[in-house]
Amino acid sequence: MDASQYVGIAILAGYWLVLITTRWMFIARPNRRFTLARIDDAQYYLEPGTEPSLLDEARAVATGTTVPGDPNWLRHRRGQEPHEDQGSPVRWIRRALDVITAPLIWNGSRDLVAWNLLHRVEAHEAARLTGPELVAAVMKAQSQLEDLPETKRLYWSRVLFELLQTDPKLQDEATAQAILRNLMNELYNARDTKFTNLATQQNKVTWMVFTGLVIMGALISMGYEVLLLAGAVGGVLSRLQRELVRRDVPSDYGLSWSVLFLSPVSGALSAWAGVLLLQTLQRFNVIDLAQLLPDNTDLTNPSGPILGVAILFGLSERLLDRIVRQAEDEIATKPAADKKVEPTVEPPRQTSPAPAPEVVGP
Repeated sequence: MDASQYVGIAILAGYWLVLITTRWMFIARPNRRFTLARIDDAQYYLEPGTEPSLLDEARAVATGTTVPGDPNWLRHRRGQEPHEDQGSPVRWIRRALDVITAPLIWNGSRDLVAWNLLHRVEAHEAARLTGPELVAAVMKAQSQLEDLPETKRLYWSRVLFELLQTDPKLQDEATAQAILRNLMNELYNARDTKFTNLATQQNKVTWMVFTGLVIMGALISMGYEVLLLAGAVGGVLSRLQRELVRRDVPSDYGLSWSVLFLSPVSGALSAWAGVLLLQTLQRFNVIDLAQLLPDNTDLTNPSGPILGVAILFGLSERLLDRIVRQAEDEIATKPAADKKVEPTVEPPRQTSPAPAPEVVGP
């Protein structure tokens, strides 16, 4: 390996380090601080004397002082003594390791659990409202039904319509409170499921970035660093153009950040695969690019036009798919076109004799 290959591998390692740092600074920490702020906000409006509550458990999970489902926390809520290993050195060592490795293995699970507990408390507190506040809470929940799936949205629309039509002031508070509690649980479950899917997708994209960097490291060791660099430049340009015209979107739990890191990796691999595919199709006479890709082309030392094609592959993510589909169509239709078409000899037509001219007498 020469110096350029070592530099390429060092760049990949630095890229992964920047990705991990960015996830921790701009995704994990903001989500955690926002979660703690919402817990404090909910705690402020709760009636005194509710300690220890689910909000305390949510705060402990979000800050990492306890793990979700910790039996010691449940014993604490019940007023029982904690287990003997509560203050054992093993537990403190495990907690210290969690703090050290948190930026490396963060996946958002603690925040999701904290939000689930927070939503349970909010639904419970909303169901304790009475009078005009209860009516306002029901009407507010009615305006948020678009978060539900279609079947549940239709069901709850009908339930709330009948409830407000038959009892506009909600005189039967017990029934209205029970309905509101179940509806709030449905709404919060739908939102929690949505953000769980976003967090899962964000983690998948991060894994794909790591896998792509490993593959790029192997290709760099084979001498394709210049071709990969051109594709990465195309991927960065593509993402820059999209960010300039991007519209305002709601919170996506860090998915846009992960896609941002995936673009250069995807562009680099698409460039290498695209140029290699063009070279293969050229040798099989599927396409004619002899001037661009002669038979003796060395992709480990690409020329200027080849680098331009690599940047184009990195810039356009769909270009590789189009070329693959075009090659499949060409390969599928070529055997049929190569078949010799035997001329068909039509039998001679039988022509009937022309009728004799009719003689009209005087």
